[in-house]
Amino acid sequence: MMSLEEIRKNLLTQDNRIAADPMFVVERRVRDWGMDPDYAEAYAWVDAEDDHAEAGENEADALDAKDARGEPTAPWTRAWYRDRWEFVTACFTEAGAQACIDAHGHNLGEARIYIHSWWRNDEWITVRAALLSYESVCGARVIEEFEHAIAERDATIRQQACQVAILGQCVVCGLLDHQDGVRRDDQFFCTGCEGKPAVLGGHDHTRERR
Repeated sequence: MMSLEEIRKNLLTQDNRIAADPMFVVERRVRDWGMDPDYAEAYAWVDAEDDHAEAGENEADALDAKDARGEPTAPWTRAWYRDRWEFVTACFTEAGAQACIDAHGHNLGEARIYIHSWWRNDEWITVRAALLSYESVCGARVIEEFEHAIAERDATIRQQACQVAILGQCVVCGLLDHQDGVRRDDQFFCTGCEGKPAVLGGHDHTRERR
């Protein structure tokens, strides 16, 4: 995975192809078969008895010659097609797009990098600008502070869960007492509410048991 610093460096040094906010798009060639000859761009000879295997160049030339002489070509038949480029993914940098092809080219087949633009895409333009202004020291500090805040939050949650399990909730005021308290009849009373009736939620639980 590329670091933010690597992405920023590539943004600053790459050839943007005279585009203000270039989008480096990975595309793969897709062939649509079964086209009408009037709308197709080419054809291939396919074997109807062999899972529509496509004839090689020499065999295709021989089949063209047979067809021109009016000789049968079975089991080979013409299949008309059009090729098109299909979107795979979009990257901020050409290096990122090339890395995608290098990693997944065996599944993509014939692939290319095509340049589009983030024109009028405020979200992507804003993120791209943030990457360009990124500084590794500042970024590391932000990440460190974020991780520290998450650790403190998790520690607080664990502490509160432990206190609830040990002490419980005061049945009078509804608050947790972090110092001490007493339990009476399986009910917890904080030090300030000890001796008062259990009326948590406006209901006197102590009187119910009497």
